[in-house]
Amino acid sequence: MQWINQQRIFAPSPTHRFCKTRVMAPTPWRKSDDVIRLFCGFCDAQGISRPGYVDVCARDPAQVLRVSDRPLMDLGGAGDFDDNGLCPTSILALPGGILRMYYFGFQRLHKVPFAMFSGLAESRDGGESFTRLQRTPVLDRTKDEPVMRSGPCVLLEGGIYKIWYPCGRRWIEVNGKQVHEYDLHYAESEDGILWPSGGRRVVDIVPPDEFGLGRPYVLRNAEGYLLFYSVRTRSLGYRLGYASSGDGIAWTRRDEAMGMKVSLSSWDSQMQCYGAVLEVENRVYLFYNGNDLGGTGFGYAEAADFASAY
Repeated sequence: MQWINQQRIFAPSPTHRFCKTRVMAPTPWRKSDDVIRLFCGFCDAQGISRPGYVDVCARDPAQVLRVSDRPLMDLGGAGDFDDNGLCPTSILALPGGILRMYYFGFQRLHKVPFAMFSGLAESRDGGESFTRLQRTPVLDRTKDEPVMRSGPCVLLEGGIYKIWYPCGRRWIEVNGKQVHEYDLHYAESEDGILWPSGGRRVVDIVPPDEFGLGRPYVLRNAEGYLLFYSVRTRSLGYRLGYASSGDGIAWTRRDEAMGMKVSLSSWDSQMQCYGAVLEVENRVYLFYNGNDLGGTGFGYAEAADFASAY
């Protein structure tokens, strides 16, 4: 693949009401023919994330039309799995104008830095606010997957909800920090709320350099499935990769063909992560975070030869 028009769209600012330090995981939804709404995790001065959005022009995503000035949903209650932050990673449009937001929640821990599991909320006002469907995670720790089940991407196909999500294997130490070791799993559900206690591992890390595959984002069209993800390595930090599939389960990694390179000295010179892809008529956009996990904001690139991705 080749990507062009690589540029920043939006960055956090001390003057913004609640997006002051980071803006994470831009998650696109085609609000109208003219508008793409990018749901993100807006981090406050303490680094705690709440969901917000940035509306951009569908013909020119560098043109910002509107930015939410209040959180779309607040933190969970004390002791809940999302009491120290939540960040959307998948938006699913359902009949009746309902939007489902799958998100990961943060909870601070003592012996390890945090726990991350997946929640679900719905909007009935066009994405201006969201309400939790339940206080507990829809992907919680289980005997089969006890460490992390987070950052999901969900599609609804033929009446079946399909989910791809990072699953933590264990805690390890990398460069003096405790981090998850995690790969990508897949599962199915009849209602998108109740999921199996364990999924099928579909994309694995390649040790010793890789230790995480995060923020999966799946695109399905007539050509097949594409899965975009963040590759976390000891040597380079975060980079973007992707895989192709005919059925959404058996994947061929094609990271070497991703075609995205960090810039020399700009907002994405050190890392590229948390990518999400949207087709708009005959154009394909990749939205992604840059340095410091969104500390420098997020931007986009446009595919020049997307057919080669398959």
